[in-house]
Amino acid sequence: MADHPSLNDRAVAALAAVAAMDHDIGTDDPERHIVWQLKNQACGVLADAFVRAHNLAYLAETVRRDMKAVVADTRKKEITNG
Repeated sequence: MADHPSLNDRAVAALAAVAAMDHDIGTDDPERHIVWQLKNQACGVLADAFVRAHNLAYLAETVRRDMKAVVADTRKKEITNG
């Protein structure tokens, strides 16, 4: 990765790190429950972040669409009213 990793690089690194959290943890390892709980929390954090990011992307799309419509309507009124 670069000195300033892209969002894609950071997302892939985070997903890989979470996936590897319980690598080699056996069902008889004393730390297994803690590690599994931490992994579940990390998965929840990532899932929440994905939903929030997606919602913000949709919001930006809506703002852009609505703003273009307002500008077009304003220009149309200016032309009509001369």
